[in-house]
Amino acid sequence: MSKLKATKIVFERAEGRPSECVAKTFTGPNLWEECETYVFRQRWTAPEQGGYDKCDVVITFEADATGDELSYKMRYDMTHPNAGGHGDTIAKHLRSLWLFYSFRKTPAHLTPGRHECVLKNLNVDIAQYARFCDTYEIPGM
Repeated sequence: MSKLKATKIVFERAEGRPSECVAKTFTGPNLWEECETYVFRQRWTAPEQGGYDKCDVVITFEADATGDELSYKMRYDMTHPNAGGHGDTIAKHLRSLWLFYSFRKTPAHLTPGRHECVLKNLNVDIAQYARFCDTYEIPGM
């Protein structure tokens, strides 16, 4: 069974110059590539001496068999390409979040027991994130 694809991505910087803090919407068959290209260009105006600009991202996926669409909201910390730190794409960031919250991938700095404890303390619905991983298509997953 094929996974449900994203139909819309809305990317909005919450920090930065006022002219840069506008919502940009991506739709169509190349929405991931177009969004990633836009974000890559925007990264050049993020703080170069360290830090990041907070961004809000909403990814809407095709409706499932019940007719419900998933609109997943997340924060993305955009760093300057020369500042080091997180240079993840939106897709990689989302993939990492879902794999972490589904308990399918434990980061190297955590033991599985500590990972489970973090998820419990955050009150994460592990089964829900496992369904997200199995149901929705993210590039590279």
